[in-house]
Amino acid sequence: MGLRVLLVEPDAESLLFLDDVMRGIAEGSYWTNWVRIETLHAMTFSEAICLLSDEPVDAVMLSLNLSDAQGVDGFRQIQELAPQVPIILMAQTGDRALAAQLMREGAQDFLLKEEIDCSPVAHALHNALERHRLLAAARAANWNDPLTGLFHLEGFLAMAERDYKLAAQLGARLLVVAAEPQSIGAFGRQWRDLMLIQTAEALRKMCGETGIGGRTSEDRFAIAFLELPGERLESIWDHIKDVADANKIAIGASICLPGQLTLL
Repeated sequence: MGLRVLLVEPDAESLLFLDDVMRGIAEGSYWTNWVRIETLHAMTFSEAICLLSDEPVDAVMLSLNLSDAQGVDGFRQIQELAPQVPIILMAQTGDRALAAQLMREGAQDFLLKEEIDCSPVAHALHNALERHRLLAAARAANWNDPLTGLFHLEGFLAMAERDYKLAAQLGARLLVVAAEPQSIGAFGRQWRDLMLIQTAEALRKMCGETGIGGRTSEDRFAIAFLELPGERLESIWDHIKDVADANKIAIGASICLPGQLTLL
């Protein structure tokens, strides 16, 4: 199997080290199938854009500290130019929160620069390629519930699993909330559908820009929030309760920690 990886890194020594890592992966036994890796190099965002415009690439490893682009803007422009290519972020320890944010926007994984070596890079590349393939297939199959426009069960579980893995990487908490409209059994089908649509709209208010929401069964919903710096889950929970009370929605929640589950 052949693999073309674009390495976007402003430091020349780090770029040479990444080349050595890729060579080590190709020569080692990190994947079940033998893989031949060809690397392309860019030391600036502009060079990366030019290469992506002209060359076929299977994956991008993107440094978040390019001199000619902010981490967020550079990632978004590369993602827009090459949406079919999975992106793995390379971040400094202080950029964990930014890397987590960009994973929520579509980056497939991130590595801390001081932890980069053959095994973690091989693992990240393999997972990024597989996850990107699954996401593309899921988008083609449509993950949205046709009535409410939220994720359906499979879509919600896939996105929640992504955030759970990210929480484990960050040592962060994940809030999962189950919700359903109160007294829905007293209504006919037409009114039930209207109530479910109204409940979905309320859940969107709960989710804001950072939460994910889905319809997990006929009458039940779920939302999930990854705790990021500056976003305490307790404050998010208070907001959720206020919206739920105003819209007559019954809710229950759990906080997931890496390796354990505790009730809120």
